[in-house]
Amino acid sequence: MFNGPERRQHVASVQLRQLTEQREREMQERLRLAIALDDPNAMADRLDDLAERVERVTAERRRERDRLNAEAEAMAAEGARLREDLATARAERDAAQRWGATREAELLASTSWRVTAPLRAVSRVVRRLRP
Repeated sequence: MFNGPERRQHVASVQLRQLTEQREREMQERLRLAIALDDPNAMADRLDDLAERVERVTAERRRERDRLNAEAEAMAAEGARLREDLATARAERDAAQRWGATREAELLASTSWRVTAPLRAVSRVVRRLRP
C-alpha cells in the first residue's frame, strides 16, 4: 500500500491522531476536574493530583452536607417542640382568660357587688375631688 517514507508518514499521522484524541480527552477531564474544584489554576496540576483533590474536596463537602442535614433535622425537631410548647401556652392562656371572664361575670352578677355600687361611686367622686 505505502512505500518507505509514505508508510512512516502514515504511521506517524495515525499515532499523532491518537495522541491528539487522547490529549483532547485528557483536557476535557482536566477541565471537568478544575470546574469541580472551582480552581482555574488546577489545569496545570497532574491529572492524578487533580483527581485526588476532587475526591478529597468531594468527601469534605459530603461531610459538611451531612453535618448541615443533621443540624437542619435538629432545628426542625426543635421547631416542632417549640410549636407544641406554643400551642400548650396558648391553650393555657385561653383557659386562664375564660376563667377570668367567668369570675368577672360572677362578681358583676353578685348581690354584694350590686349593693356596694353606690358606695364605690361615692368613693370615686371623693378621690377625684382630693388635691
